[in-house]
Amino acid sequence: YETGPMIFFTVGNFIQDFGTLYQIYHSEYIKRNTECVSLDTQVLFFISTITRIFWMSDSLISKYTITYIELLFSFIIHLYFVVYVILSRPEPSTKQLFDLGQRFWEKWYLIAIITFVLGFLFHPKSYYHYRNYWRDIQMCVAFNIYTDAGSLIPQLPVLWREGDVGSVSRLYITFLFGARCFRLLFWMTWYWGSRYIYLMCVDILYLVCVGSFVFSFCKNVNKMLLPMKNQ
Repeated sequence: YETGPMIFFTVGNFIQDFGTLYQIYHSEYIKRNTECVSLDTQVLFFISTITRIFWMSDSLISKYTITYIELLFSFIIHLYFVVYVILSRPEPSTKQLFDLGQRFWEKWYLIAIITFVLGFLFHPKSYYHYRNYWRDIQMCVAFNIYTDAGSLIPQLPVLWREGDVGSVSRLYITFLFGARCFRLLFWMTWYWGSRYIYLMCVDILYLVCVGSFVFSFCKNVNKMLLPMKNQ
């Protein structure tokens, strides 16, 4: 009974990891630049990955070796992508971590602070146990989920403003969509209940936001290919 839902969670994470791996390949070997790739988004994904280190050992998925393999894989590729994006800029500098965002509310550190506060106030244990709920490991789980969703805030507006995806692979966005579909399957088959409603709603919002881009790509795929056929 436990294995099925746990597989959904881990498979979803693997899909996102492979999407990130493909985006690295796409940026480095196909586009040869990181145009429109948000460093703030990748930093938030990396923070989210680090957060999983703290709560995973206290969860049911800790009994599966594959989850540790996935976590190590995720840590390596997200760390690599953050460093790669920094070094690929015209003037490589760690100062980019604090001044790259085009708008203040798109800064990774502001989003991280907000998601930390949300994780402190709204996590599964806070729903029914108000005493000492701030001590619970579920805070890390909530922070993980909220930060994952908040990671979209810097990236999606860039794509809307530019009117193009630049070196952001459409397949990468599709991978993110698929990963969240598996996360929702996990919620529905295992933790469907009122005390997890905050986390489920955030994942649904994430799915809708990414899904809008996937729908747009599919709808306009012929228009995007026509200019290439005429060349």
